[in-house]
Amino acid sequence: MKTKTKKSFSFFLICFLLCCLLSAVVQADTGPKPSVKIEFQHLPEGCYVTLLSEVESTGPHSVGSEDYGDEAAAFDAFSSYQDSDGFYFLGYYSRVKENVFAWNYYPPERFKVAWWDPATQEVTVMDEILERYAFDSYYFLDLQKVPVARKNYNYQAEIFGLICRVLLTLLAELSLALLFRFGQKRNVLLLLDLNLATQILLNLVILPAGYMNGPVRFFSLYWLMELLILVLEGAFCLFFLPKQAETSAGIKKTHPILYALTANLLSFGLGLWLSLLIPSVF
Repeated sequence: MKTKTKKSFSFFLICFLLCCLLSAVVQADTGPKPSVKIEFQHLPEGCYVTLLSEVESTGPHSVGSEDYGDEAAAFDAFSSYQDSDGFYFLGYYSRVKENVFAWNYYPPERFKVAWWDPATQEVTVMDEILERYAFDSYYFLDLQKVPVARKNYNYQAEIFGLICRVLLTLLAELSLALLFRFGQKRNVLLLLDLNLATQILLNLVILPAGYMNGPVRFFSLYWLMELLILVLEGAFCLFFLPKQAETSAGIKKTHPILYALTANLLSFGLGLWLSLLIPSVF
């Protein structure tokens, strides 16, 4: 590869990184919204649940807003409740089904859990103040004991998915290296280190973003990071992989840049297909 070509590629890399750093972020009220899901144990059957908010409004919900549920008696009971800490009823409530209450559109940032039992006509409110700790916040609440909510996020599934994605990428890109005549031990070790580094970089950026800000931010960063990784891996392959390989038919040219492009498209395509096939993992 001529020096002029290398300089051109380096210039393109610098321009791309500057565009990534200087790009403006445009936000709009589209896509999924934060949610709070609470799994109950030993909640009396038929209870209605709401979250009392620390502030007077969140999204379309506010103090004195319309009845968002389907039981006027529950709405009246929650509306008339006066919380000792000044938390507010915002009009949203629902009957618990399959032991789970969900507030899927602009739930309060900080809240108390309250429920109304039709059998006793009483409102019960937890003293503990909870908060949204992630884009989708999960809690577990056992009412047979002293009511203390615990976070119920499935971190094990996230870790398992991460391991599967990394292994898939390594398998796909190292297998492709053999077709591009990069099967020598030195090249395999280089590509192994490269892919481990880029996968760690990718997931350190997109996983916290998805955890705190949801799928829209996750996928927007994912596309951007994939482009950045393509450029980085292309530069790495250009400078560190051989341009020629000795085969049984003699010396033949190899294509480091073409390999980097094909490998990234292959792993991206496999990941996208598996995310549709097994969304809980990919």
